[in-house]
Amino acid sequence: MKVIFYHTLTCPQCKAVEMMLKKEKVEYESCTDLDTMIARGLQHTPILEVEGNLLSGKEIFDWIRGQRAV
Repeated sequence: MKVIFYHTLTCPQCKAVEMMLKKEKVEYESCTDLDTMIARGLQHTPILEVEGNLLSGKEIFDWIRGQRAV
């Protein structure tokens, strides 16, 4: 499963998502390149891309919590 985590280094919400990803041992690629994010049409962070589907806000946390059962 391909997971890409789009984030900035100073965003508190991004740090919370990153901590949760690590805690649940979810493997992911990290992207902090603003040009890449803009080219993808992303207007805010954090964004988690899972198999091509973009998740934001509560969706991210719900998805990560759902990985516990996998």
